[in-house]
Amino acid sequence: MTDQEFDNLITQVRQSPLPDCPGSLESHVLRRVRLSRNESEGLLWSWFTALLPKPAFVAAVITLVVGVSVFMTVMKTTTQISVAHKQQLAVRALDFGVLSNNEIMNFDNAH
Repeated sequence: MTDQEFDNLITQVRQSPLPDCPGSLESHVLRRVRLSRNESEGLLWSWFTALLPKPAFVAAVITLVVGVSVFMTVMKTTTQISVAHKQQLAVRALDFGVLSNNEIMNFDNAH
C-alpha cells in the first residue's frame, strides 16, 4: 500500500458518518459504574474479613505489637537510667554536695 492509497483510505474513513449510539447507552454506563463501585467496595471488605478470622494472622499481629512495645519500653528505660546515672556521677565529680552542708554555709551562727 502506497502513501497515497493510505491517505485516501484515511480520508474516506474520516468522511464517513459515525454510527448512532444505542438509546440505552446512558443507562448501561451508569449501571456499569454503579456495579463496579459495589464490586470494589466488596473486594476490599472481603479481603479484610478473609484475613481477620485466621488465628495465625491475629497471633502474628499481637506478637508484633507486643514485641515492638517491649523493645521501645526497654530502650526508653535504659536511656533514662543511663542519663540519671551520668547525672549522679557528674554531681559527685563536681562535689556539689559541699554546698548543701549546713555547717559550712551557716553565716547566721558564725563563731
